[in-house]
Amino acid sequence: MPRAEAAATPAPAPEGAAVLVGSKGPVELQRGNAPWSPVATGARLGETDALRTPVDGEAELSVDGVRLKLHDRSEIRLTAASSGLLRARVRGRVESDVESGKGRVALQVEDGAVAVRISRAVAALPDDGSWVAADRWRREFRRDGKRRRRSSGEETALDARVEETLKRHDLVELRGGKVRRKGRHLQAEGIEERRAVARQFAGLFAKGLIDRVALPDTPTGTYLRNHYLNIDRARLDEFHAALDAALRALTERFAATPSRDTAFMNVLATATVA
Repeated sequence: MPRAEAAATPAPAPEGAAVLVGSKGPVELQRGNAPWSPVATGARLGETDALRTPVDGEAELSVDGVRLKLHDRSEIRLTAASSGLLRARVRGRVESDVESGKGRVALQVEDGAVAVRISRAVAALPDDGSWVAADRWRREFRRDGKRRRRSSGEETALDARVEETLKRHDLVELRGGKVRRKGRHLQAEGIEERRAVARQFAGLFAKGLIDRVALPDTPTGTYLRNHYLNIDRARLDEFHAALDAALRALTERFAATPSRDTAFMNVLATATVA
């Protein structure tokens, strides 16, 4: 009598898929939109798959000449994984290493740092639109205030995302190692940009509440007010346009070239109807 197979042979992983070559702690895997589940070393990840690490956990992925290390409390979702290529969206801390001439990696940082750094990048440029060295400009807007430690791979990915967004919105011009400001106001487009701005807004609003409610006698530089009115619904768009024009004029009026005597200010405005 022939012996029955103990288990069905698993379907082969896609050629060139990322491989989990090392882990520490209960690392979890998500296939597309499926529930998160524990994963062991040797598992293969393809496009849309995600990996996340717990507190004090780590994970390391490899695709041919590309290696990527995920630190604790971090998450990565692959958008492309093929021979010598790894593209992914990242939350948390990630380091990448690519063997010379054997592959490339593209990381898209997915947290409030994107929106914060975009704001700082615009504010770090001279108000008169004059040209400055791009390297000096990048050093300035990397000072995001939180003193968060990032790997060189994370910093490079974050800088690339910021500069791509600024150029696409025609807010800066880069030429011959120099950069200048062309605009100051960004209108978020697409789901990812809106999510990044939403995270920044949530953080700014929370800070405003703490500054004005918990620290009312401390000179924090925060302004927080609430205004009420009844408005004809047919005039909502007109009101929004007038509010935007007033804020733009106020921003341009008080904006100054960064120096030791200036402070970075982020203005958050919201108007909602009940």
